Amino acid sequence: MRGHEAGLAELVEAAIARLVEDPTDLPTREEIAAAAVPPVPAQGLSMGQMVAFSGLGEHALRYYEREGLVRVARTARGQRRYDADAEQRILPVSRLRISGMSMRTLAELCRLLDEHGQHDPRVRTLVLTHRDRLRRTIAELQLALAITDYKLETGHLQPDPGAASDRP
Repeated sequence: MRGHEAGLAELVEAAIARLVEDPTDLPTREEIAAAAVPPVPAQGLSMGQMVAFSGLGEHALRYYEREGLVRVARTARGQRRYDADAEQRILPVSRLRISGMSMRTLAELCRLLDEHGQHDPRVRTLVLTHRDRLRRTIAELQLALAITDYKLETGHLQPDPGAASDRP
């Protein structure tokens, strides 16, 4: 079973590493589909297994649960068991959070998904609005990267030999 031992964290890190090398090397739809998660065992995943699988820490997983972003079943002894629904929710929630989606918007998105499903037009509106913000942020970061590269390539980061030194 590739998924739970290897974890989605490794798949995400590999995609990020590719993008750092070549920002145009986005995963294809086929690659995303091929990275589908194997079925969760009937008994669910323990906290430790979910940490290993998702790459998130226990604190983040508990926070998502406390904020109502993910529902986690408990055993008779009170131990968390992450079922398939929880597993399918955790990675998208963590990526949206990392991408800058506010907790308030994320909570609203999860509420809409839970109450009305993914086809509710308000879900699409929230995601489209967030995508537009991300595109602007990416454009701003690309500009900052271009300026940084320019300064490195032209030597504009080197101190001016004729300028007064700050050293005593």
